[in-house]
This record gives sequence, structure tokens and C-alpha cells, in this order.
Amino acid sequence: MDTHVYLAIIFAAVLHAGWNAVLKANSDRATNVLILSVVQGSVALPLLAFLPQPSVNSWPLILAASFLHCGYKIFLMKAYDYADLNQVYPLARGLAPVIVTIVSILFLSAQFGVSTIASIAMISIGIIVLGITKAHNKKMSPLAWFFTCGTAAFIASYTVVDGIGVRLSEAPSAYVIYLFLGDAIATTVYFGVTRSADFLVHAVSSWRSGFFSGILSLGAYWIAVWAFTKAPIAVVASLRETSILFAVLIGTIFLKEPMTSLRWASIGLIAIGAIAIKI
Repeated sequence: MDTHVYLAIIFAAVLHAGWNAVLKANSDRATNVLILSVVQGSVALPLLAFLPQPSVNSWPLILAASFLHCGYKIFLMKAYDYADLNQVYPLARGLAPVIVTIVSILFLSAQFGVSTIASIAMISIGIIVLGITKAHNKKMSPLAWFFTCGTAAFIASYTVVDGIGVRLSEAPSAYVIYLFLGDAIATTVYFGVTRSADFLVHAVSSWRSGFFSGILSLGAYWIAVWAFTKAPIAVVASLRETSILFAVLIGTIFLKEPMTSLRWASIGLIAIGAIAIKI
């Protein structure tokens, strides 16, 4: 992997951690999810005039990915109904790269050396352990596990679909813009059908709270999708999840969240994996 691609993915991980830290301060996650999607779609729409059209072959994947990104949000919110964010998020994000790696090997004819697989494993294990140590005394119900694993499956699915789709598109930026537009439409329709008019009015009036997060999120995933054209999908997916490392550091330094020796060890494992994957 070229150094500039590696650094771009790490920068995307920092952006991802940044918008998650902003949203963490607001407990109204449903409103945040809707605002995030609408902001992304609103920013994407005017950019269409300046970009070429993606190839015809990529359109089915853009459509599929739009629904998968929406499904990810729905399952994530459902998971939060049954378990804490600190349980759900690390488990879902840690499992996803493992699924992507397995799918890449079995169905995409990807070949990885032992060191690459070991690096991906270190990153995923470190992320999962972070979640376990944060909420070690809280048990998860079967429904919590169902929605958490479902969230991981959605992350892995849209990652693989986007990785294939952007390569077929011949226009990575256009692919991302149409993806965000499709995701915004699907998410808005979902909330329009499942939520009251009062909720939608409240969300519209609260758009400022999610605007900055929406911009950061769009930038973070734009870089990740571009990186799919430059490096193996599983490697990009794994490096992208190092965002949780930066999220923990942000929480420790700026939000004064407590740290334990095991959590520091987990951060070290993620960092070693991220460095080793480049070597």
C-alpha cells in the first residue's frame, strides 16, 4: 500500500472518530442519524453538476449500498435499545473487518499474507476488547446480540458492495455522491414512515447540531471509498476501524473518561496492527 493511501485512510479514521465524538454528546440518536443523512445528501446534491456519471455497471451496487447503509443505521439504533453504545459499537465495528476479510478470501479471490491477516486480527481483537472492558459487568440480551451482529453484517456488506461498486464506477467521487444521496433518501423515507410528524419537525429544527458531524462523516467515508480503488477492501476496512482508537483517545484527553491497563493494552494492540499492516 502506498504511503499516501495509508495516511489518507488514517486521516479518514480521525474524521470518523471526530464526528462520533460530536454525536456522543447528544443522546437523541434517532434525530442525529436523520440529520446526519440529510446533511450528507444536501451537500452531495449540488456536487452532481460537477462530476461525471458512474458507469452503468455500478448503478445496481449504488442502489444496493444505499439500502445497506440505511439498514446499518436502523440495526444500530435497534441495538442501542437493548444494550449500551460502549457494548454495541466496538463489537459491531470489530467484527465487521473479520467478516470482510473472510468474504474477500472466499468470494473475491483475495490473497493475504500471514502478516496482513495477523494485523487485521490484532486490530479487530483490540477493538472488541475495548468494548468488553468498557462494559464488562453488563450482560447483553439475545436481542442485543442479534442487532449487534446484524449491525456488523450490514457494515461488512456495504463495505464489500462499495468496494466492488466504486471500482466498476470508473468515477469514485461520483459513486460516493450518488451513494450519499441514495442513503439520505432511504433514511428519510424510513423515518417518514416510522416516526411522527412532530419528530420530523424537531429534526428539521435541530439541523445545526448535526451539520458539522454530517460534513465530517461525508469526508471520512469519501476517503475510504476512494481508498477501495487503491488497496484491498479488507485492509481498508480494517484500517478504517482504527477510528475507535482515536475516539478513545479523544474521550480520555478531552472528555476525561477513565482508562484501565487493559484498555491501554487494547489501544496498543490496535496501534501495532495498524502499523504492521503497512509494513
